[in-house]
Amino acid sequence: MSAKSRVALYQGEERTSNLRHTLELVMGSLPWSSYRHVVVKPNLVVYDRPYAITHRDALETVLALIREYYTGSLTIAEGCAVQSTADAFAAHDYAALADRYRCRLVDLNADETIAMPVYDRTGQRLALRLARTISESDCRISLALPKTHDTVLATLSIKNMIMASLVNRRLTTHLPRPRWYDRIGQILWGHGNGWGSDKVAMHQSYPIMNVNLARIAPWVWPQLSILDGFVAMEGAGPIDGTPVSWGIALASTDPLAIDTLAASLMGFTLPEIGYLHYCRQLGLGNADLDNIEVVGNVTPAAVARRFVPHPQHQQQRQWHHPQAAKLLELIKAA
Repeated sequence: MSAKSRVALYQGEERTSNLRHTLELVMGSLPWSSYRHVVVKPNLVVYDRPYAITHRDALETVLALIREYYTGSLTIAEGCAVQSTADAFAAHDYAALADRYRCRLVDLNADETIAMPVYDRTGQRLALRLARTISESDCRISLALPKTHDTVLATLSIKNMIMASLVNRRLTTHLPRPRWYDRIGQILWGHGNGWGSDKVAMHQSYPIMNVNLARIAPWVWPQLSILDGFVAMEGAGPIDGTPVSWGIALASTDPLAIDTLAASLMGFTLPEIGYLHYCRQLGLGNADLDNIEVVGNVTPAAVARRFVPHPQHQQQRQWHHPQAAKLLELIKAA
């Protein structure tokens, strides 16, 4: 049997204390002296829904702890889905954090890109643009919060990293072509090639979305995953759901292990969440709950609660694709 993956789990009455205690149990196992570029990716899917995004105090706690281990190049990177990343950084005064902890701020939507081959809803090849800041960094840290989701049941640390890595040129000044062209494409071909947003282009169908997430995952796999569950979200997530006061934090150097455990704490099983199932098939991490070592001040059973799923959860559960094995063949990015 392979060595157990360690997931730290801590429950308490204060967000930053939970995160610090949790991270202190796992951060020392990373080879900090070997890293050249560390990227921290919070979740700012929108910036004006406080319960849908990473709390600023959570980000500052993580940055402060990183600087206890690492003195090199450090970046805070995000690419918002429906609002300007620059506006999000300004709304939460990320510039002050960047100055205090000697970081760069990078809008991934405006980043240089590499081509990533995935599929459209018909099974035809589709090339999406992946931000170089994420794909070329050698230590990626995903700082997310547990939320139900409108396409894949639950969004956790892995999906947080993947979706931000896909650019949305519509939220930058670098428009690839006139808007009328994309409007016609939207009418004729549905998601098409994203009409300027590769995040939108990922949403081809429930089966293809789960396959595509797993295909991209190896290129952006986090070295450290953190879930701030002090306040999580259920129902119509990832934006319009209901806040859940949970009071927990989780951290692990095995993203699949932490996401599998967190999903189970929310009442979901691995076979229900397609992209996690496919990541397991690709051998990207440990998804066996019996082979996960949970450390901290509380047991999983003590904090487990059944989250209300998204209203369309029954449709989302129909994610199985008959040709998944073929579609998941890894092809090196162009």
